[in-house]
Amino acid sequence: MYYNKLLLPFKWVLSLFSKYKSLNLGININNLVIEAIHYSQQDWIFFETSWVFEEFPILTNTLKGTTVHESYSNWKKQCKDCIATMKELEEENNRLLIEVYGLQ
Repeated sequence: MYYNKLLLPFKWVLSLFSKYKSLNLGININNLVIEAIHYSQQDWIFFETSWVFEEFPILTNTLKGTTVHESYSNWKKQCKDCIATMKELEEENNRLLIEVYGLQ
């Protein structure tokens, strides 16, 4: 997907954290950033102003229900799940950065 082009600036994460802490910590932070970018871009794609907008989310095969209400409920659940996942990713990223910089 097109979000791979945006990952180039995050290559510095591996080199930065390998100097201060273990390489595994840098890789973990890098993976969290990649996953967060993915969720953010998936969210943006569903807006009509996005350059890659193709269809409304409730009309996609994965969310389409037998009624409009069911489709909307599926989309609402997916949005809530995405928000919860992003929150977890941000909290984990913050925890790792606090550990790296010794801000406890």
